[in-house]
Amino acid sequence: MLASTNKKNNIWHYLVALIGVICISVLAGQLALNSLFTISKSAYYLLGKYKVNYRSFLLISQAIMASAIFIVAPLLYWFSIEKKSIRCFFVGEQHYSQFIMLTIGLTIAAMMVNTVFTYWNVHIKFPAYLKAFEAWAQKKEWELKKLTDLLTTFKSIYDLLIAIVIIAIIPAIGEELLFRGILQNLFFRSTRNIHIAILTSAFVFSAIHLQLYGFLPRFLLGVLFGYLYWWAKNLIFPIIAHFFNNSFALTISFLYPKSATVYELEGYQLPPTFIIILFTIIGTFLGIYIQKKTRYLHK
Repeated sequence: MLASTNKKNNIWHYLVALIGVICISVLAGQLALNSLFTISKSAYYLLGKYKVNYRSFLLISQAIMASAIFIVAPLLYWFSIEKKSIRCFFVGEQHYSQFIMLTIGLTIAAMMVNTVFTYWNVHIKFPAYLKAFEAWAQKKEWELKKLTDLLTTFKSIYDLLIAIVIIAIIPAIGEELLFRGILQNLFFRSTRNIHIAILTSAFVFSAIHLQLYGFLPRFLLGVLFGYLYWWAKNLIFPIIAHFFNNSFALTISFLYPKSATVYELEGYQLPPTFIIILFTIIGTFLGIYIQKKTRYLHK
């Protein structure tokens, strides 16, 4: 009993250390951002050519802060606190060509099925005593939607590629490293229950985005990424799934700029029921198949 209590206390120590490292990285990222634009302003006074539009500023800011929080901080924590090799995240399934295809297939199926939960989440209604909270949440959602629309408005393929790097590659690597690689493992070490660990890390993953009307579908994607990591014991597969999900949305936004690629508060339409059922069957089959093919990693 005492050993169990000490282990849980140690987990809290690790969590506090992780939060501390993240806070330091946020500060460092903010300082780097301030320094960058201070240098840019100095160049303006010297050369008279300083020009950074609001969209470029947002993209640069997101790239720096996301890298600091989700890549630099987890790596600093892993090397300085855990004192382990980064290879620990990639020791499992090594049949990449087959499992990358299975991962993409499962992700596509999950994205289609997730439209049902997106629809429900978008149209959620709160009781009368929470009307003030609902109004606040809707206002914040519209503000985030305007920001997302700005970041996903592309004038060229170059704009799309930049967005894929900043909105797909960096989050896929960084968020999976933090939420699956570190947090999920910490929660599992604390609870010894992988399902609780996956659900908890997915909850934190979704909550950190501060989007109430996208919370449920993002939470379910986090659950999918968590099980992919647990099954395959290799972080590359949830990274690929995460990257595919984000880059697919960006590509659709580029190809069909007038289509809804973000969670709308009104007018969100579901695919036909038979499509949902079909992709539910496909996703279930692929999930069971991946689990069976990686069972040897859990013996």
